Amino acid sequence: MDQFALDEAFLDMKPRENIPAEEQRAFEIIRDSLAEMLAQENIPKEAVGITNNQQKDGKPTDYYVVYFYKPTFPICRIRLSKRSKEMRILQKYKDEVAKHTEYKEKPNDNYVTIPIAAADDFHAFGPLLAFVLDDVLSTMPSDFGCCARYEACSNAGKCLNPTLDLFVQCSYRKKLRKGIIFYGENRIDVSNIIF
Repeated sequence: MDQFALDEAFLDMKPRENIPAEEQRAFEIIRDSLAEMLAQENIPKEAVGITNNQQKDGKPTDYYVVYFYKPTFPICRIRLSKRSKEMRILQKYKDEVAKHTEYKEKPNDNYVTIPIAAADDFHAFGPLLAFVLDDVLSTMPSDFGCCARYEACSNAGKCLNPTLDLFVQCSYRKKLRKGIIFYGENRIDVSNIIF
């Protein structure tokens, strides 16, 4: 199996809104920069989306959230308005951000801010955004241990479930990403592991 088949329910979940041209260009650059990592996981690039950020009262802001799977799994926020051009990444990634670029912090803010001149600047942030996506994939909550494909997944060394919802919710996928394989031809010897 080469890639997920995105079903209509997933595609219908994707926001259908008017994204300004500059933000759309930045989003396409970001998604393309993550394409190699997504391909390694057999995830179609359409699993990375963009939506308008909402305030607590439900009103839209001038930020757009680039996310994996659902807006609750953000990769970054972008704003490319006349007022301000910036990318914002969750504060927990600030050490990684510091390895790639300068950033600004505000007290009591959950994000660090990276100044951006134009959408093309996002080409330089592929490795940083891949780091964030890798963490998102590793820390997403799981709803079940594994499915009936566990042996095929074990042999491939990665989750092969063609349904994105099941892929995301599988806890065995996280073990496979770490090289911990319990079944099939690639299984590890667990006799020396203390649980």
